[in-house]
Amino acid sequence: MFYLLKKELTANIRYLLISVAIFILYIFIFSANKTGLFMMCLVFCFYALSTTNMVVDERYKIELLLSTLPIRRRDVVISKYMLILVIFVGSFVLYTLLVFIGRSLGYDKIPPLTPLGVAVGFLVISLFNGIMLPLAYKFGAQATRYVSFILFFGVFFLSSFLGKLDLSGISGFLQMLNELQLSLLAVLVAAVINLLSYPISLSLYKKKDF
Repeated sequence: MFYLLKKELTANIRYLLISVAIFILYIFIFSANKTGLFMMCLVFCFYALSTTNMVVDERYKIELLLSTLPIRRRDVVISKYMLILVIFVGSFVLYTLLVFIGRSLGYDKIPPLTPLGVAVGFLVISLFNGIMLPLAYKFGAQATRYVSFILFFGVFFLSSFLGKLDLSGISGFLQMLNELQLSLLAVLVAAVINLLSYPISLSLYKKKDF
């Protein structure tokens, strides 16, 4: 499993470096997004790696190569879902480090992380991956890249509204929850999305004839 995750992170090292550079750039350019800033940077990193990795795997027949090795197809699919956690943790650490460095240098425009911002970021990349991975296994990464492109830009519009979210206008059950409880709910929904999406992706991947 470790080597499969390593493949996901190093198969397209150029995009990894570019995504980190743009992550840092976005923090300064879009700092006005406040709560939605982390989500936007996180989704960009995930989009840059996961989507391009799927295209690279398809273009260079990586899945065919993996099928000749003593690697279970289940582990190949799991590595795609574990990439969510790896990128999430890496983005969290990078963002926190940049906030700390900025404050140390007297630059306080980078908004600090909030539980809701972090949780919603995790929810959005889980939803993105939960939709795109089964589609990519079913129709191919090249055929579904436009869908991922539309979802990706949809996040940018969503991120600008997240910082202005007014919970007072939400009725019913959600109105009774505080920010921490909403954050835990977002994480729970993200876990459910992954649990529902994984068996679909695995079933589709097992049916592929290499």
